Amino acid sequence: MPEYPAAVPARLRYRLCRHCGRALVNFADAEGVVRTRCPACGWIHYPANVVGIGAVIVTPAGVVSLHPPGGGAALPGGVVEIGERPEDAVVRACRQETGLEVEVVRELGRWFWPDHPHGPMLSFGFEVRPVGGTLRDGLEGRAEVRPCGAFPAIAPARKGSAIRTPP
Repeated sequence: MPEYPAAVPARLRYRLCRHCGRALVNFADAEGVVRTRCPACGWIHYPANVVGIGAVIVTPAGVVSLHPPGGGAALPGGVVEIGERPEDAVVRACRQETGLEVEVVRELGRWFWPDHPHGPMLSFGFEVRPVGGTLRDGLEGRAEVRPCGAFPAIAPARKGSAIRTPP
């Protein structure tokens, strides 16, 4: 495991204590993990991982794919918002990106990306099925249904769409 300060993207690092405003310092905890804490009040910054979600929307005709500008394909997905469960986030993301109301069929797996651009990310993949709404294009690009065996290559900038299943 990398040392705490190195594992946290620079834009997400605390430099001052949230409680008393003093400059934070690095220290090794009892297990030897380097963390950041306040020398005055003792507050320790335990950074949270970003939580992401991705959806495979399965319809009788195939799988919903998004086609972002620049080519390639993507799956609906995004980041779990504060206070939101991953299952609720995937329903919201599908509605926002495809116009479809969906329900979760099953979790496909979860994986950890220590080098995700948004910060270390724990991602959940879900199979979902439409229960309402109308398929439409969205901010993520053109939306269409493709036969399961004809899903296009994932866009390089959308590696989050490469949902992985556990070994």
